Amino acid sequence: KTLPNAVYIIKWDDNNERPIFEKTELKVDDLIFENNDISQKILNEVEIFWDKSEEYKKVGFLHRRGFLLYGAHGSGKTSIVQQLIKNLYQKDGLVFICNNPKFFAKGLRVFRQIEPKRKVLCLFEDIDAIIGKFGESELLSLLDGEDQIDYVFNLATTNYPEILDKRIVSRPRRFDRVIKVEPPNFSVRLAYF
Repeated sequence: KTLPNAVYIIKWDDNNERPIFEKTELKVDDLIFENNDISQKILNEVEIFWDKSEEYKKVGFLHRRGFLLYGAHGSGKTSIVQQLIKNLYQKDGLVFICNNPKFFAKGLRVFRQIEPKRKVLCLFEDIDAIIGKFGESELLSLLDGEDQIDYVFNLATTNYPEILDKRIVSRPRRFDRVIKVEPPNFSVRLAYF
């Protein structure tokens, strides 16, 4: 009746015409934050978002939001993603990783028929690679077309924002926030040591 609290990759079973929710293991380390650190700001904003579903409903909007994180390799994007996943686990939410936008959209539709109000984080890691492999149309439809779902936070990462089409990065309902993640500064690196 419900999916166990976990991270899933959505695949498609062509023989039975149904989605397969494949559980995947994800280890999440604790992070060290500094006051006014961009990581902490992002985590706080997402927490506020999850607590505002009634406000979204009052004004007639779906309870959904999207962030696109970009920055050089090793800047900390994956650490932020892992912490957001850990925080969502504590709210009994689920994480779906998008490997194929077409299967992903079909799986989300089936999932929402069973669990219409469960909090979901849709993860598009290296969104530029997803677009390079599958094109933009399915992904655009998923982000703000007919396939939109409620109670969802779309989170994408890329090392190469300059190769993304403006249709991806410049439409607020696709990604409300496009945030550059800089490498940790000296004091954060020192705290880790």
